Amino acid sequence: LSWGDKCKFFSVWFVLTMVSTACLFFVSFMNLVQVKSHSPTESGVQLLSGSGCALIWFSLLRYFEHNKGFYILVATLKRGVPRVARFMVGVLPMLLGYAFFGMVCFGSFSDRFSSFSASMITLFAVLNGDVIRETFLNLGDKSPYVSQIYMYTFICLFIYVVLNVFIAIIEEAFFSAWEQGKTADNNGSSSSSSSSSSSSSSSSS
Repeated sequence: LSWGDKCKFFSVWFVLTMVSTACLFFVSFMNLVQVKSHSPTESGVQLLSGSGCALIWFSLLRYFEHNKGFYILVATLKRGVPRVARFMVGVLPMLLGYAFFGMVCFGSFSDRFSSFSASMITLFAVLNGDVIRETFLNLGDKSPYVSQIYMYTFICLFIYVVLNVFIAIIEEAFFSAWEQGKTADNNGSSSSSSSSSSSSSSSSS
């Protein structure tokens, strides 16, 4: 069997259910121990509790698999996420370059670029259309020319190009999943109608 055929026997839903059950079992045990010792709930236990609850709810999506209208989100993600991941790997070096440039050039006077994490947060917010004007004003006092070139090139490249390509990939995956669902429904209805017609003809004969 090829690697793709072997992956068909692997159930992601089973893994989600097992992990969520294990998290909730451990959380229940730790809560019993902490209640007995009158100690406060630790942050790690809270994290496991939240993760277990979230995974339990995520695993409910598998029951929508036979209804293509309800399962369209998962079908879209199955088709779009691999292509988006490859696209993001190609874009990541440019994003890191902008983040490091902003940290080195503007970090001394702007808290928005004071560290690498702050630079990434600011660029991610600008990429999604937030704090654009505020960032321009924040950088314009100390470095008016370099900051404007920096911001204009980042906005033109990442908002007008990268973000639209990202949306186009997801949109194409959505329509592909939708068309496949419609084809499956049509095939199912045609097969049921043909079987009913064959049974009626056999009964009449």
